[in-house]
Amino acid sequence: MLSSGQNIFYFIFAFLIIIFSVGIIVVGIIVIHDLPYKIACKQNHPQKNAIRCMSIMGLILFPLWLLAMIWAYIVETKVKDLPALESTTTSKTTIKNNTPKESNHRNKEKIQISKKIPTQLKVNKKTTETNIKPDKIVTKIKAKQESKES
Repeated sequence: MLSSGQNIFYFIFAFLIIIFSVGIIVVGIIVIHDLPYKIACKQNHPQKNAIRCMSIMGLILFPLWLLAMIWAYIVETKVKDLPALESTTTSKTTIKNNTPKESNHRNKEKIQISKKIPTQLKVNKKTTETNIKPDKIVTKIKAKQESKES
């Protein structure tokens, strides 16, 4: 049998191992729950702080952490971020028979038409040319505006 001194030693040793194990588990859970935020930072996600908040709330409800992980991987890319499309997002329109009275009205119409052209265009990677023709879009927009006015 063990003496009382040896029993206390084993008791303290077992207690320290349990505390160390619980500490490692807690640190591991915190590191794992911070993964969505780290992924969002790597991908320069615009809502990385909201993702961090949601992943911390995932400590209470695990599905929130799963949603934060999925959200961290979803990054919306804007056409403005693509350098090849900056010059092709607006188009110039030519309007025939401008009279001096209508020219100011026509200029406003040109600005409105160029604002309504879709910014998500398909780009040919080899030549950086767009597959969409602005003249067709302008005629469609004009037809829609005319139908709304009448």
